[in-house]
Amino acid sequence: ETEDLRTKMRDLEDGVFDLMQSDPVPVARVDSLLAEISHTRLEIARIASRKLIEAKGVLPPEEERFFFDAILESRPTPHFTRGEGQRRSDGRGEGRGDGQGRREGRGEGP
Repeated sequence: ETEDLRTKMRDLEDGVFDLMQSDPVPVARVDSLLAEISHTRLEIARIASRKLIEAKGVLPPEEERFFFDAILESRPTPHFTRGEGQRRSDGRGEGRGDGQGRREGRGEGP
């Protein structure tokens, strides 16, 4: 149901990318495309929310929990956020050590 909107969003994002390579960058046009991308994402989110609400109304509580857990697990992590196990840019927080792990000649790892 959201296929056409997703295609539209990809096309708009491609348009922004193309415009960013212009010299000078047409800022007003970029802003316009970004607003349209935002609106398209909102429409996709609304459709998805309605579908989830519909599913919630027909699933027994125990199946509902599994359904929502499966949705959360299948969601792609946005490329611009830190995923599990990634170190913060300031060197604090979650991380996996020095990044070396188990390698030949390094023993059992950190």
